[in-house]
This record gives sequence, C-alpha cells and structure tokens, in this order.
Amino acid sequence: MTIAPADPVSATASAASTASGEGTTDGPGTALLRTLTDLTVDLPDTDPGRVAASALRGRNARSDEAELRTLATEAAAGLISEDPAYSKLAARLLTRTIADEAASQGATSFSASVAVGHREGLIADRTAAFVELHSEALDALVERTLAEGADDRFGYFGLRTLHSRYLLRHPLTRQVIETPQHFMLRVAAGLAEDESVRALDEVAALYGLMSKLDYLPPPPRSSTPVRATRRCPPAICWTRPRTSWTRSTTATTRWRASRSTRAASASPTPVSAPGVR
Repeated sequence: MTIAPADPVSATASAASTASGEGTTDGPGTALLRTLTDLTVDLPDTDPGRVAASALRGRNARSDEAELRTLATEAAAGLISEDPAYSKLAARLLTRTIADEAASQGATSFSASVAVGHREGLIADRTAAFVELHSEALDALVERTLAEGADDRFGYFGLRTLHSRYLLRHPLTRQVIETPQHFMLRVAAGLAEDESVRALDEVAALYGLMSKLDYLPPPPRSSTPVRATRRCPPAICWTRPRTSWTRSTTATTRWRASRSTRAASASPTPVSAPGVR
C-alpha cells in the first residue's frame, strides 16, 4: 500500500514540484489539490491543503482521481462542525462526483438523461415525448441555470440526501442517471399539461422556482422516498426546500392559479350534450 504525504505542506510541495517540471506526471494527488484550490477561491476560511492531506492519507496504490475526490468530500464534511464553509466545499466536490457518475451512464445533458431513464423503463412515455420535442430549449435552460450558480445553492447534507435517495439510478449499474438540475426539471416536465409552447413556458417557470430552492414538491405522507417514474405521480418527488413551507405553498398557489386562468381564457366553455351531467 502506498501512503501519500500526511501533512498539507508536503502535499502542497509535491504539487508545486510537479507543476514546475520536477515531477514526471500529474498524478491524482496533484489533480486533487488543484481542484480543491479552485473550489475554495471564494472560501477563505477553508484550508484545501488540510482536506487534501486527509484524503491522501486514506488512499491506496490503486486510488484514482474519483476515489480521492470522494475521500476529500468526506474529509471536508468532517470539518463542517469547525467551519460551515466546509459544507459548501463538500457540496461542490459531491456535485462534480454526481455529474461524472451521470455522464458515465450517458446522461451528459437533460434530454440525454431522460432518454436513458425512458429506455430503462424509469420515465413515463408522456414525459419522455415532451422532453424529446423540446429537447433543445430544455437543455439550454439547464445550461443557463447552471451558469447562474444553481448547483452552488446546495449545502452538503441536502445534496447528499438528494444523491442517495432521490436521483434516478440505472437498474443494473446502480449509478445515478441524472444530476440535481436534471432531477428538478424532470419533475417539472412531468407536470406539463400538454406538448405546447405554453406548457413549455409553465415548465420553465416551475423549474425556475425549484432551481432557486424556493419551492420543491411536498413530501408524500409516508416516509418512503417516491420518485417521478412510470408508477408514481411526478409531483411526489421531494427534498426539503431552503425556505419555509409557507413561502413554498404561496409560490405554488400563484403558479397554479395563473395556469388555471390562462387555461380558462384559452378554452371555450364546454356545452353538455343532452342527458349528460
């Protein structure tokens, strides 16, 4: 078993020597330290060297970059009690892990994620058809939302719960096939009234609330996690929102009211056939 440097100074020195050409390869440890340094630029109260050293102590000879990142995530999570800023660092590391895991299953975009889920029998035909029809717009919507920092709104424990209990997983590999943003947009798309442009706008509006963590669909009454799949209503996909339930309920009520008003104004009053009540 290969044991890496146990202290931040030696870990930093190792990375520096490789960067200056003294080392022959850019190993996983160096890549990890570089990643941690990049992720903590706006987190001055965190110590990337300390997290890297803790991760390197737990590695073995076959540890790759992904395994070291997992170890670093656990190390950062263990320091949350010392400084809450480590929750943000751990969440950022886990976000990268989730993205890589989903990409390994072919889910490199929202539409690709839904296509994988549909192929594996996890997503209903109606939702898959809606996403396929509007794939370009929906993929662009996710990209814009990510550029606005949507994933950075998560804390570590909330994101860990989302990853372990709510993201869809491939039935054979048990790897996730969607990211947090894919998950939220999938739930919103599952509530689409039809395949019209107006329905697309409504899905985008609901997803906007969810991506800001202003609202996420309420939990089922049972404690068993339920997903928006072929067998379950799409609205029963839950993770705890950042804001109060009162604000969430108000936002949802307004969204539903505006949707009902538009639908009523666009549809003529139905005339009942004789003898039909």
